[in-house]
Amino acid sequence: MKILILEDDGERVRSFYDMFCDDSLVVVNSSLSAIFLIRELKFDVIFLDHDLGGQTYVDSEEQNTGYQVSKIIDDSINKLTPIIIHSWNQIGVKRMKEVLKDHKGQVVSVPFGNFDRNIFCLNKI
Repeated sequence: MKILILEDDGERVRSFYDMFCDDSLVVVNSSLSAIFLIRELKFDVIFLDHDLGGQTYVDSEEQNTGYQVSKIIDDSINKLTPIIIHSWNQIGVKRMKEVLKDHKGQVVSVPFGNFDRNIFCLNKI
């Protein structure tokens, strides 16, 4: 699978590589990079963190958040791509889910550390 991962924590990134070692991972750590790729490349799955730039519990209106990325997905070639929100910021997750409520692909929210590769089986992604 071709998987886009929006994550800024190095340890989490290493965990993603361990979990999905047989897949093609594209890892970015900023909303601008993710937005560019989502508009240009088709992915099988997209993992989104909300808080970026080494910050925690960031307001969704800040530019460098997963929320900003969520807002453009349905106007991209990834409008059917399953989305997994893996943030611990519950307010940010709620806002991301609100903006993705009409997303044609599946949207799942599972905080990082509470899933493994089996997330694809359990959620039928």
